[in-house]
Formats: sequence, C-alpha cells, structure tokens
Amino acid sequence: MNTQMAQERINSDAPINKLTNDVLVGVDLIKRDENGNPRVWKVNFARNNIKTKWQLWAKKAFVEILDGWDNIEAQTLIGRTGTVKNWHINLLRIAVWASQNKPSTPISLWEEKDLVKLFQDAIENNILWSDKLKSETLVYGSLKGLVDTINVTREHYLLGRIDDGYTKHITYDFLAEAAKPILNRLDIDYDKWVVNKVVKSVPMLFFLILVQRAIDVIRDPHTLFFSEFMPLVRQRKINIKDLWRNGTFLNFCSNKEATLRVKTKEDCRLIKSLLEKYNIEIDANLDLSTKAISSQCNKIYDACILIFLALTGIRVSELLSISGDDYQQSPDGTWMFKSEIIKTNNGISEARQLSGLTLESAKLMVSCSLITKRNRKDKNRVPLLLRAFNSDGVDKKTDKLTAKKFRISTSEGIRLTLIALFNDAIEKHPELREDVEHIHPHMFRHTWAEFALRRFEGNVLEAIRKHFMHAYGSYFITTYTFNKLNKEVKESIERKYLCEILERIAYENINVINDPNFKKDMTGKVVSYLAKAMDATIIDDSELHEFIESIADEFESISAHEYGYCIVRKNTRTLAKCYDRKTQTPLLENGCFALCTECVNFAASSVSNKDMIIRTAISHQNMIEGQEKLWGKEVKSKAVEASRKIINQAEKILDVMGG
Repeated sequence: MNTQMAQERINSDAPINKLTNDVLVGVDLIKRDENGNPRVWKVNFARNNIKTKWQLWAKKAFVEILDGWDNIEAQTLIGRTGTVKNWHINLLRIAVWASQNKPSTPISLWEEKDLVKLFQDAIENNILWSDKLKSETLVYGSLKGLVDTINVTREHYLLGRIDDGYTKHITYDFLAEAAKPILNRLDIDYDKWVVNKVVKSVPMLFFLILVQRAIDVIRDPHTLFFSEFMPLVRQRKINIKDLWRNGTFLNFCSNKEATLRVKTKEDCRLIKSLLEKYNIEIDANLDLSTKAISSQCNKIYDACILIFLALTGIRVSELLSISGDDYQQSPDGTWMFKSEIIKTNNGISEARQLSGLTLESAKLMVSCSLITKRNRKDKNRVPLLLRAFNSDGVDKKTDKLTAKKFRISTSEGIRLTLIALFNDAIEKHPELREDVEHIHPHMFRHTWAEFALRRFEGNVLEAIRKHFMHAYGSYFITTYTFNKLNKEVKESIERKYLCEILERIAYENINVINDPNFKKDMTGKVVSYLAKAMDATIIDDSELHEFIESIADEFESISAHEYGYCIVRKNTRTLAKCYDRKTQTPLLENGCFALCTECVNFAASSVSNKDMIIRTAISHQNMIEGQEKLWGKEVKSKAVEASRKIINQAEKILDVMGG
C-alpha cells in the first residue's frame, strides 16, 4: 500500500484500520516518500500458530502502545517505522508463545515460572512468530525489547486500556537470570552473551578531541566567511558560478574588469569586502568554485552535526526532524528549538533550550544554504540539515529546489559522517586506536550524559565549559537526555563518576599523610568524612581500589554544579539542606550556593570551582555596595544580609583552598 492509497482510505468514510483486520496500517511522520508525504508502514498479525484470542490481544496492545488511534473516526496510527517493528515482533512473540503454552490462561494469572519459560524459549529462538527465523541464540540486547513489552502492556492493563497483562514489573536482570541455565547448557559464555548490555560510549579523551576539532571548524575564519557569503549569494541572487568560472571576480579584484554591469560590480565588491573582513587572501589559492563551496560547506555541516550529537545527547531521529524554523528566541533572550519526539513523546513537538555551541551550529546550518530555511514566504518547513550548496538546483526567483542535487541527511548518512570524522581523527591521533574501535551516533548519548556530570571541571575544554555554563539548568541538562536514559545506564555512569571523585579525594588524603605540606585540591564535609574513614581503616595505596568500591556503596548520588559537588550519603540524606520532608528526598534541583556550601554533602575543587566561588562573592559584594550607595552604610534588608552570609561562606571555602 502506498501513501496515496492510504490517504484515500483516510479521507473516505470507512476507517483505515479495524481490530478485526489482520493487517494494521500507519504512517511515519519522520520518514517521507519521494513526494514528501509521510511514509506508510503496515504490520501483519496473522499467523497460523496464533489463536484468535491472543491475536486480538496483541492488536489491542499494539494500538495502545502507539497511544491509541490518532484519529478516532478514521482509526489511524502514527509511529516510527523501526519502533513499530520492534513492538510488533515482541507482541507476536508473546501471542505465539501464549497460544502454544498458555492458551486459556490470562497473562494476569501467569506465574513467574511461566515468564521464565517465555524468556528461555525466546533466547533459544524457539518462538516461531516468523517463518524466516534463523536457528541461532538471541543475544541479550535483542531481547530487552521483550522485557519492555511485558512492562508496557502491564501498565496499559492496570490502567484498564487493555483486558490482560502481567501484574508485576520485571527488570532486565530477570531476563539475565532466566538466561543462565540455557547458556550453561549451550556452553555459551555469559559475558559474551550480554555484550550488548555493556554501556558503550565514546572514550572521554577521544570525545574531547572530536569536539575540539569540530569547534576549530565552526570558528575558522573561512567558516565565518561562508556564514555571510552564502546568505549574500542567496539574497542578491548572485550567479557565483559564472562570476568564478569566467574569471569575473578575480579580474574585478585586480582592476582588470572595466565594463561590468552595476549589479555585478556591486556583487563583486561585497564578496571582496567579506574576504577582507576575515583576512582571507585573494590570490591563486582562493577557490570559490561550486565544488570548493560544496566541500567547505559539507565540512561545516559535519562539524555542526557532531556538536549537536556530542553536546546535547539528541537522538538522530530528532536531529533529522528539526527544520530551520524550529528554533526561536524567547522574550527572556534564551533560544528554544522544537523537534518531533516520536519515540518518547508521541510525535508532539517539544521545546528545548538551545545555547552555546549548539546555537552557533544551528545558525551556521541556516546561513550556509542557497535556499532560505527560516521565515520562508511559502511557510514550508525546510530541514535544518538539508545541504543546499549547488546553485544549479535552485530557482533563485522562487527560492525553491529545482533538482535533486542536494543531500538530505538520513540516519545512515549521519552514521557515515561520524565514521569519516572518526577515521580522520584516528589518522591524526593513531595512539588512540586501541581505546576506541568504532563510533556510532547513539554512543554520544551515553558520553554526553557522562560529560554533563563533568561540565564544571577545570580539565575540560574551555569552549565546552562555556557551552555548558549557558546550558546549565536547561531542559537538556536537567530533564531530557540524562533522565531519559535507561536507569541501569544512568546508575552506571553516576557510579563511575562517583568512584572517580572519591578516588581523587582518597589519593589526596594519602598524599597528606605522606607529606604534611601537600596542598589538597578537594575541600568540604564529604572530604573530611572520607579522611576519617581512611584513618579508621589505615589503608595505603595498594588497598585504595577495594576501599573506594566499598565506601561508594554508602553514597546514593552525585551531581556537579558551578561551585562544587553534591555527593549524597545514604546516612546523611535527611541532613541535606534541600531535604523535603513531604517526599523524604533531597530536592537537588532546589540547591543554590547558600544552601549547598553549608551542607554535609558538599565538596568543592580548587581547580574546577574556585573561580566561580570568587565570582559569586564579588557579585554579592557589588550588590551590597550598590545598596549602600543608595541607602547608606547602615542599610539593613534581608537581601543584604543574605549576601553578607554568602560572602562569609565563600571566604571560608577560599581560606581552606588557600586564597
């Protein structure tokens, strides 16, 4: 069925889907056909080995998982093609298995042993939901979707949206435990089987190298030139191909063209002015041919894509969905953008903050284009990632594409872009080849989450520190990617970072014991607690790792902010200054300098946080002086008293830091 046929069915009086149909049809709002219409997908629930009861259950569950009918009258469905496929496969697995093993028993009455058997049969690929199955054992990663399907159908059952479902929440560990007897019998190494369970990320050093190289590109004088040159060509409808091919521009610059038309002469003057503005030599090495322009702009786009992936943790599908009009400046001066969050928000456009390097990148991809991407007269949405660099395919009068000569980015295209950047970086830094074997867009989500924890540390690139300073407290940092990560992944990243900070503190304590004159970087009550714990156990360098792994279990979370770290111990969580007695949890998002620096869970680094603590004190001192100028030295107010208290707290910390 093509899009046109599906559209005709939607526009007719008859519903496009019925639960009595074997096949359900829907559309993918991200993927488009050759006419620009949403791509149609279809899923078939007809199987000879599925009983009618279980087929109907699977179809009802499928509809609810996609958040019900998009249009109740037409009974239309919306979902990403890949996501739809995964839900379909796992619902079929459950329905086929139930038809053969529990034909008359509702899922709500299944026992734990039934679920174990379901997973074990799935692991051995013994559930014949397709006649094209390969006779091989499925790996851990392939079956996590089955866990998700059990859990999501449970939620819909408990909410009364479907008539059956398992009654208990299950974890990925349940799947792992169910697998062990099968793996032992088949003599399959457990660690190899769960290889996809390991969180893959871009190693931090390589991550920083990639980002630094991308920053160098977007801030290169040639990039800044093109960011003004391309809009100039677009707005003045300059035929740059003829200007360059005929030698008109170079002749103008060398005063050899005396009979140019007024517009052509002004075009040349403006281009020359831009080149001089960015100190680009107008000589034999200058190349403004169509091929050279495309090459430079592709390089810019590649760098911008990497920055988006690395510094936002955005999914590729979301990045592809962004149009040039999807970011706007709010009244408060912040920039927000929207993307179609099909996977996590049912296709509803959701706004996020855009700042720092990502804002620079978005503006570059809008500027470096021969067609207008923002505020178009025809109101069309043009993809932000559309690479329109060739003037032959643009109708200058209508500002539209006339030929398919432009690269419309795809998920595969982005993957290939990253591979090219990876290979180029490895060529320049061959010593890193052993640390990173390959690269994939999704790896950046995990690295980003790990990096977000480190965003205020002194050893990160200054440009990235500034980027995260802008983004601090934004939707991306506080809610979107980090909190959307699998709980297992999130805890793994936090645990790794916690152990790293604790180890840093512990090493400093050992150095103080060995050398009383050693100057520690870390300060705070957490640092003091760790020093006492180490004194009690009398550890040395050789025992450090075991000690850190052990004491890390006493802590429940770690987060970084501009002026230090919040490292919450389980035994002192109720003493946290931000502790909320109603929810009986520390509300870390309510933390501020005044609260955090007096908290039992506080720690700070001279290298990473000292400058911010000094700036905080100075800003409050300036505020007090401003009030005193208005109201006199004896001025009294809650704001002034609070600022004086903050200055005192800052001075105490700086005294310990030695300045």
